[in-house]
Order: sequence, then structure tokens, then C-alpha cells
Amino acid sequence: MSPENFELGDRAGREGRLRILFFMLAINFDRVFECFLRELLERGHEVRVLLDRQKTGLPAGETALFDALRAEFPNFSYALLGRRRTPWLRAATAVRHAIDYLRYLEPEFRDAHALRERARLRASRLVRAPLRLPLLRAPSGRWAVGRLLRRVEAALPIPAKHRKLVAGHSPDVVLVSPLVGLGSWQGEHLRVAAQLGIPSVLVVASWDNLTNKGIIRDVPTWTIVWNAAQVDEATRLHGLAPERVVATGAHTFDHWFGWSPSTTRAEFAGRLGFDPARPILLYVGSSRFIAEDEAEFVSEWVRRLRASGDRRLAEAGVIVRPHPQNAGQWREFDVSELGSTVVWPRAGAAPTDAERKADYWDSLHHSSAVIGINTSALIEAAIARRPVLTLADERFRQTQEGTLHFAHLAGAEGDGGVLTVARSWGEHLSHLVAALDRPDVFARRIEGFLESFVRPDGLDRAAAPQAADIVERAAATAVERVPAPAAASVALRALTPIVVAAAVAHDLLRFPARCSRWLLARRAEAQVGRRPSSAGPRRDVVTPDAATLPPARRASREPLR
Repeated sequence: MSPENFELGDRAGREGRLRILFFMLAINFDRVFECFLRELLERGHEVRVLLDRQKTGLPAGETALFDALRAEFPNFSYALLGRRRTPWLRAATAVRHAIDYLRYLEPEFRDAHALRERARLRASRLVRAPLRLPLLRAPSGRWAVGRLLRRVEAALPIPAKHRKLVAGHSPDVVLVSPLVGLGSWQGEHLRVAAQLGIPSVLVVASWDNLTNKGIIRDVPTWTIVWNAAQVDEATRLHGLAPERVVATGAHTFDHWFGWSPSTTRAEFAGRLGFDPARPILLYVGSSRFIAEDEAEFVSEWVRRLRASGDRRLAEAGVIVRPHPQNAGQWREFDVSELGSTVVWPRAGAAPTDAERKADYWDSLHHSSAVIGINTSALIEAAIARRPVLTLADERFRQTQEGTLHFAHLAGAEGDGGVLTVARSWGEHLSHLVAALDRPDVFARRIEGFLESFVRPDGLDRAAAPQAADIVERAAATAVERVPAPAAASVALRALTPIVVAAAVAHDLLRFPARCSRWLLARRAEAQVGRRPSSAGPRRDVVTPDAATLPPARRASREPLR
């Protein structure tokens, strides 16, 4: 059945209230969109969030924020979509990974070796091998291969049940985020919306999304970004029309601008066993891709503090706050020989409820400086007006200066941004001393960063209301139905039996190698006596609208070579 035959139902007569269908990748994006969702809900709009997949390895209580929103707002609901089981899923994902790999061969990503390698490992050998040929690796060759792949991808069949799903909700506007994951199928949501004549909005989820992930293949009606830098990335790197990309500020952090500490310094220090007369330094952990072996680095960092010769650094209370999705390595981390040091919270925690938010903000507020490798927590530290520091360590060179988004913090050539970057241990220790001696010298850089990157329309103007305005504008935008590429889709559908057979053969051929890798990994974990970060009981997302579903199989994570 063609999409033109689906009826959208009555989208009128709701007295200005919108019916919003929000396709969100997974539950861990909840805190990213909390302020944005609250603004939409407080305006009376009906918001239905559909989670594309289940995220494993999260700390306990991963549904708490959405459960709280559902209890507070009768116009909010969320559900986990069923596992995708379509004949074309594997082939479609392979084509999309190939398109994403091609972007990292462009000059803008010349120095992004880790990003390129990650994309390369996910691309099929059928694409990687021909691209070694000089003719195809040249700009004209890449353009031709990319054009062919995009045409194939645009014609890939979309399950009829997905069109029925969207049409059945009768939305006034469809939102999608993050859209840009490597090999992501989320573009299908935009494609279905276009075929049904429904306006759509890409809500860019974070500061790094437009530079370190996949390419935007399907164009939304409107795109919401944080600032002018992201407007440039959306237009220059993804080809979006500048008049349809709007910078509203970082709605993710709106609540922090009015937040107050829940404890005094003495109470907070006492809670962690610190001397309140000593400085407190906060180390904020990064994601596993950025800093897979972060614990080893932090151990060395603390030891160098203690041996620095500066009494304040030697006696400072040190808080190590694990990234909530990279907490496995900290479960058995021994701080007994590191002086006044705590890993807190030990299992990691996303600040998604009042208690966790208070703990997190207190950590930022009562610290004299915040240190990290490459994480959005450094942005939150800047909102708390704390000096943010890092060491450009060789271990993380590819995931610091080898990523484009790091420059948003560090400035051009690693200098002049809100993040103070050291090139040696000695320089880093001197920066820490400066943060203790003269925190005021960091103030101008912090304010300039907040005014340009976080709240470009004024520090007193929240971003969430501006983002909600764009959603309302999008819903009022007339969108003509875009027909599916019928001829190409029919031709591809005829190949479905071949595609299914190839997918089965692919799985059978790779099964022994996967079993071998799994066994080697378990043996290695047993030898070091460390629990894997993905270990622990599985916690399913349960909603009133969807029964507990089996989790999506985690993508195999091959090491960078």
C-alpha cells in the first residue's frame, strides 16, 4: 500500500495543542531532553516518545525521569518499540555504514584517525576494499560512490507497519534525535513523515553530534541546534539549508542556570570524608569511546598531585565521578594509596532525579577546579563557573584533538577556549595551582564560552522555550507529500529473497569467529579479575504501552587497530 493511502485522522480541533511524536534513540537521552520536554508539556502539547532501541549497561533507575514526567503530566507517554525484524535490515545498515565511512575520508576529518577507524570497522569490506583504489579514493571517485550509495539507500524498502505506526498516531509534527548515529535507521522516521506530509524536526542532542557520528541523509523540515558553530556544521558538513537550521541554545542545561547547592561546603566535605579546609578537585569521567582505559590515567594523575610539591594539591580531596556509561572500570578501583580520594558515585549515575541532580551540582559547586578528558560534564562545570582543565595526553590524543568537537572547548589550536589545555604534566600542575590561587582569571573565558556556545541569545534567556517555539513553527509549516521512489523500490523488493539468503550466510560464516572472540574476552576478564562494564542484571524498559521486550543485541565492539 502506498503511503498516500494511509489516513492521518483528525489533526484539527485540538485548540492549539499539538500532538507530537518524538522518536528518541534510547532511554539514556532522557536527561538531554528533560527541559525541552517539560516546556512542551507545560504548554499543553501531547508528547509521545518512542524509543528506537533498548540501551544496556545503564545504571539502576534508568526510567526514573520518564516515569516522573508521566506521573506529572497526563499528556506525556513513552514506549519501547519492538525489535526491528525486516529482511532488508542488515543490507540497509551496511549501506548506511558505508555512506558514513565515506564522510571520514573527506579533508575536514583528515586528522580524525579514531573516528575514521571506528567508521571503517563498521563498513563492509565490499566498500572498504574498492576505496583503496586511487581512482575511487580520489574526490571524484568518492563522490560517485557516495552518490550511488545514497540512491540505493533512498530506495530501500520501509516496512508498511512503520508507516501505519506513524499515521496511526496522527501527529502534527514528528521529532527525531539523535539521527546521526553510525548506520542509523532513524532517517526512516523522517522519510515516512515526508511521505505522509507531516513536518519534522531534528533536535540535535549534543555538542558533538554533528562532527563525530554519521551523516544526515534525510532532510528534516527544521533543525534545532545550540549555537552558530553548530549551524555552520549542519550546513557545511551535512548540507542542510541554513534558513531551516535554528540556534536556540543548549536546552539540556537550562535547569543548571538556576540551581543552588543543597549542602554547605563543610557538610559536603564531611559527607565524603574530606577536610573542609582543603581544596576539592573533581575529575569527571568520559565515555568509553573517548577514554576506555581511564582508570589507569586517573591513578597516575592523582599520584602526581600527591607528589607535586604543592601542599594544597598533595592534600586536596579528589572526587572521581565515573561517566554513567563507562563505570565498569571503576567498580574495583583501589583508592587506598591515593590519599584523600573517592570514586563517587562508584557505579556512576546520570543526574535524572532531584537527589542525583543535587549530588552532581554539589560536586561541581564545591570543587575548586574540574578536570576531564573530553566530556560534556566540562560544559556543566563551566555553567557552575569553575575552571575546567585537561591534559593533552598521548593516550587520548585521537579522542581529544583528533575530534572536531574538542575544539569547541579548547579553542583554535587548543588555545583560548574555556578549557585550559596542558601539554605536559608540569604545565597541568601549574594550571591547577593557578586555579587555586586566582580562579578569577578564568572568569572571562568562562563567561565568553557560555555566551557564545551555551546561551547565545543571552545568559538570562532559557533555551527550551526557544526550541519549543521552533517545534510549534514546524507544526504550522505546510509540507507536501514526497512520494517513495516507486520504480527503484520495486526493483529492490524483488531482490529480497537474495538479501535474506546472503544475511543468513553472513551470520553462519561469522558465528565461529564471534564465539571465539567472546570466549577470549571472558578469559581475559577472568584473568584480571575485573567485571566487564556491561555485566550485571538486565533491566528492561517496561511501559503501560509495551510489554517487556527482549533487548536489542549489542553491536559487536571491535578494537581499533
